[in-house]
Amino acid sequence: MERSAETPAFIVKVSPRRSLVRNGVLSYALLSLPLFGALYFLSTSSTVWLTALGMHMFSLVAAAAVYLRFTRVFIGVTSTAIHERGFLGRSRVMQLSEVVHATLVYTYRSSSTETMPQLLVRCADHRRVLRMRGMFWSETNLRAIASAITASSDIRLEERREPLTASAFFTEYPGSAYWFENRPALVVVAGFVILLVVLGVVLGFMALAGIPIDRA
Repeated sequence: MERSAETPAFIVKVSPRRSLVRNGVLSYALLSLPLFGALYFLSTSSTVWLTALGMHMFSLVAAAAVYLRFTRVFIGVTSTAIHERGFLGRSRVMQLSEVVHATLVYTYRSSSTETMPQLLVRCADHRRVLRMRGMFWSETNLRAIASAITASSDIRLEERREPLTASAFFTEYPGSAYWFENRPALVVVAGFVILLVVLGVVLGFMALAGIPIDRA
């Protein structure tokens, strides 16, 4: 795997689902409007009100930065390589000559009977070269990338129609999981940390505004 700064000639290039932007905007609105509405209402002085406004503007800038990052995410295939740019800006180039297996698998969503497709591309030692999850990419995009990979590397796409659970998928395809998957404790800790940060911000603003905090 290599890093590349050149602009490649893509056979196909796809971007994540646009619905992710819509869901993100809706989530931001549902969280920020009640929070900042309450902060503005509780502001009793111009200094405190300006602090609330500054916090609000900071959150909008952060949301805009997240959106710009999202627009730069893509996966593309040239005649010789797979190019991937992740959300954090990391770019990877995987040579098609390494590809040996390409599998389209359907897995169950968490705690649901609904399924989503996943494209898993591996090399000879079964190491993950690329994995595209239907949560973020449409099935049309998955099939477009799979078609370009199999046409360029002269391998056949294996398609499994019988859905697998997440645990069965990771068992049958070892090494396909990202570092944060199969770690439910990590999700709980992350949620707890986020809750503490939000609570700290709210309590800090209440103290700044001179609002008494009931210790009873």
